[in-house]
Amino acid sequence: MSPQPDPGSLKSGNPRPVKVLDLVVVAVVVVCVVYAARRGSSRWPYEAWFLPVVVVGVPLCGPCLSSMNRFLLSAWPVFSIGSEILGRSPRIVRLAWCAASVVLAVVLARYWAHGDFIA
Repeated sequence: MSPQPDPGSLKSGNPRPVKVLDLVVVAVVVVCVVYAARRGSSRWPYEAWFLPVVVVGVPLCGPCLSSMNRFLLSAWPVFSIGSEILGRSPRIVRLAWCAASVVLAVVLARYWAHGDFIA
């Protein structure tokens, strides 16, 4: 008898918005780490991009991708690196990022209001 997949993993059924959010979080961390690592030591120190690699990378070694947003909070340099990326982006990119943030906040608030697990 084969084990059933964890309901929180991406392997189980149709992805819920919370599972998609986990993928978005990982993608944001990867983009910020690559950006900071490519900028070299002139702008971002080694620790600023290595901490998110460890904090978010270690849980990725597990069998399921679940609740990555809570790991992102401890990878705080990502917020500073992300703000630099957005600051150098065209206005339309910044507006699109703000719009996507608002939509995600509304979706998560809806799930939270109905008593669903969002973290």
